[in-house]
Amino acid sequence: MSRNARLPVGLEAFLRDYPLQRCRGRSGNDARNCIAAAQRLAPAAAEMHIQNVFRQYLTSAPAAPAANLPPSLANPRFGGSGEHKVFFEVVPVKADSTGKWAARLEIWLVDGAGKESNVFLYDVDNSRYPQQRIGTPLTPIVATLVVRTAS
Repeated sequence: MSRNARLPVGLEAFLRDYPLQRCRGRSGNDARNCIAAAQRLAPAAAEMHIQNVFRQYLTSAPAAPAANLPPSLANPRFGGSGEHKVFFEVVPVKADSTGKWAARLEIWLVDGAGKESNVFLYDVDNSRYPQQRIGTPLTPIVATLVVRTAS
């Protein structure tokens, strides 16, 4: 999978258009109540939309290996301090010439001063998952991160 992929998710447009699309065809009080409810539900709907776009990408991503992601600041990536759960779905897509496959999942956080910290490392391979078939997703892996930002 290309780590430099930029998925086409226009969040501003999605959040702006979601209430009107959800309440299309309604009028009067029914429309006003529907729009108010849709505005409250829009963040959860946006998260589902992002997950769907990412899931679609995973099913069509190229199998070629890619370079590491560049470090990124914790605040914009994770939305500030607090506990965050990061879900990984690993799909073995290509084995080497001996039929073996392997993947390493890493999360690195960078603070505002540029200091890097490796906070999550997980290896998966065909010896840990001997029955895993190429092209079939493993059970999702969850990393729980506690991000503390300087005040």
